[in-house]
Amino acid sequence: MIILPVLGVAGLRYGIAGLFRPQKMIDLLEFKDGPTRHRLAVIGRLVVGSVFILVSPYSRFPVVIHTLGLLTLAIAVAIGFAGSQRLDRIIAWWVERPSWIRVSSGFVILFGLFLIYAGV
Repeated sequence: MIILPVLGVAGLRYGIAGLFRPQKMIDLLEFKDGPTRHRLAVIGRLVVGSVFILVSPYSRFPVVIHTLGLLTLAIAVAIGFAGSQRLDRIIAWWVERPSWIRVSSGFVILFGLFLIYAGV
């Protein structure tokens, strides 16, 4: 299935952008705020988690991808219950620390490479 490699390439793209140009990542996070950003965060994780679960049987690591899907769905529910104000505070805290953005971006790059490998 090509879905995992496509998600992996997207992760690589955002990870590299965040690593070398953290302001781009900040701009992306600050594009929307409040309830809109909250809804996008929840819906995005629901979609990605569902996709992971659906494509897991076709990957190299079906148990890992399925587990990541379940974890992503659980995080979507947690963000849903946390509310938009708490999400805004977490993002504001993260944005104030460019070194954290770079470290996070490194993990996104590694995760993107994993998804590419798992889906090929």
